[in-house]
Amino acid sequence: MRRVFLALCLATVALALIALPRERADPAIAQVAAVASRTKAPGYERSRFGPGWRTERGMGCDMRAVVIGAALSPGTKAPCAIDEGTLTDPYSGDSLTLAPGGASPVEIDHVFPLSAAWDLGASQWGDARRSDFANDPLNLVAVSREENQDKSDQLPSQWLPSDRGNRCWYAGRLARVAVKYELPLPRADLRAMKRQCSPIDRVHPLSKRR
Repeated sequence: MRRVFLALCLATVALALIALPRERADPAIAQVAAVASRTKAPGYERSRFGPGWRTERGMGCDMRAVVIGAALSPGTKAPCAIDEGTLTDPYSGDSLTLAPGGASPVEIDHVFPLSAAWDLGASQWGDARRSDFANDPLNLVAVSREENQDKSDQLPSQWLPSDRGNRCWYAGRLARVAVKYELPLPRADLRAMKRQCSPIDRVHPLSKRR
């Protein structure tokens, strides 16, 4: 049972990455409800989304390890062994290397930032739903520390991946999280997301903004 559960989690992460970069807009973008703007909701704290990475019953590692393990290139010795290997940062397109004993260049990003979710409706959720949101593989991606820190809690009208070829994928991933959790997005962000999938704005996946 443990192996089956872990395999399902890994499959969820893998399926979320398989279409990167996308050639067409994800249909979910058209399904996201729109609001005029993001209004700050009082009371946000990271702890409102749970104490940290969750380890599901029957799993040998937490969701951080699951997401990194799924992103590592083939050849990793075990799903929870994330102390060495390489992966591609979908935000920058750069190759990241993990080495035993070294500082990890990898961080886990919430595609739909927790504080943004709080402002756009999660402040009204119960603790269990917020914990599910924070630990959902659909909303988690292994990226470089630099891209994660640069993004912070910003939405697409303020921040986009530096790899232009993956911006449409990023917009679709964000939209799917929003639809799953019935979260709206500001109109300015939805416009920015749609532009990333326009044939006029798309560029070759290997082209990067620097």
